[in-house]
Amino acid sequence: NEDDILKEISEQIKEKYLKKLKDSYMYIDKAQYDNWKKDKDFGEEINKPNWDDIEKIIVDLNGMNKTEVTIGNYNEGFYMCISGGSNNRYVVYISYDDEEIFYFLKDLEKDANKIEYIVTGGQEGRYKANECVTKDVTLKAAKYFFLNIKPDPDFNWEKG
Repeated sequence: NEDDILKEISEQIKEKYLKKLKDSYMYIDKAQYDNWKKDKDFGEEINKPNWDDIEKIIVDLNGMNKTEVTIGNYNEGFYMCISGGSNNRYVVYISYDDEEIFYFLKDLEKDANKIEYIVTGGQEGRYKANECVTKDVTLKAAKYFFLNIKPDPDFNWEKG
């Protein structure tokens, strides 16, 4: 009957609207950073960080005792990881779907065959030079991600 059809359509519209509303409320609910003293990590996490909190912990990365920051929402399954900090070099990637999909920030002007060494998570790692970006690029990409929960389209991202 007509009332049942209208009720079913109304329910479908309601479900789509609620899903869209839920999706629009995806947000960063946690920031974590490391802080190495000898061989032990004394890093902390910040619940419900604002941009100033996140900017400060990124700027504090030095590639020695402070080497990694992650910002995200683990219940929703997404985060951005920022590593490094020494000599104005950072490695940045975004993960979605509980680490099923990754997007790596790239500097296409750098040589992919050249290797650079960056300390991430307290350990030195080998990275292609084009995987290393500057602090300015890192901060812009992080702020865009913080506000929009997606990669900044002004930069080059490689799906991995």
